[in-house]
Amino acid sequence: MPIFKDIYLTEPIECRKIIKNIINTCDIRHIYISIGGKINIQDRFMNDNNGVFQMIPAYFSLNTTSRLIIVFDSFTQTEYEQCYESMTPYITSNTHIVLCNNICNCVFIRKFIPYIIDTAITINCLPSNIVICNYVKFKYKPNPIEQRYLNELPNNIYAILIKPKYKPYIESFYEWFGYNTYLYNFIYKYKYYQLYRGAYSSLNVLYDTMKTIEYDNNYQVCISNSQILNFWNYVYNITIPNVKLTSIYETFVINNKVKVIPHNV
Repeated sequence: MPIFKDIYLTEPIECRKIIKNIINTCDIRHIYISIGGKINIQDRFMNDNNGVFQMIPAYFSLNTTSRLIIVFDSFTQTEYEQCYESMTPYITSNTHIVLCNNICNCVFIRKFIPYIIDTAITINCLPSNIVICNYVKFKYKPNPIEQRYLNELPNNIYAILIKPKYKPYIESFYEWFGYNTYLYNFIYKYKYYQLYRGAYSSLNVLYDTMKTIEYDNNYQVCISNSQILNFWNYVYNITIPNVKLTSIYETFVINNKVKVIPHNV
């Protein structure tokens, strides 16, 4: 079970060597890329920290296939040690982790994303088994330079994945909701957020529903808007153990928290 630290990259060469070694020696069936995910004990939100699930999502806990996890962020030695300590309980013999001490700027992204998708294609890793998730968010209002980075990072990833060669993997790109009180543990498929132009209505109803359920566990939301429900199918909780990512809509249905009302009623 290789865990690597202190990989400083200006080009993705060293990271590629490590990845090649892993895929040549292990039958990797899942690839998980975390951009900006790490344990940060000093930066808690709502007295919680889901950093370990940003690096090893809980849905891996019941999945027995071999997986390659690559985490990109800046790591001090202390932060690396915090990550290692926090991840250890979740690491199994089929988990291979690469911690890359590297900030993913757009130049790096434009080289790495095609490389990792080409790798997935080579080893026959299905689009449904690869997750590229952007966790880069700021707790407070970003300055103009930070805001530009927030915009350009996902835009560059999406621009690569809409190309014909990589389009089968376009739904492999996810983004974290960030420091949102009720959506802190959730990620969404970026394609559908774009499709619904921000999904503000869907998100507002989801936010209100989760807030109400917190105070009234018997609450059931009644919805007739298919667009809202459709988007909820692409919102996932990274902290729930399962064999796969489970959508918030599926969770609501299982727990009888949503009722679909036909339009003609």
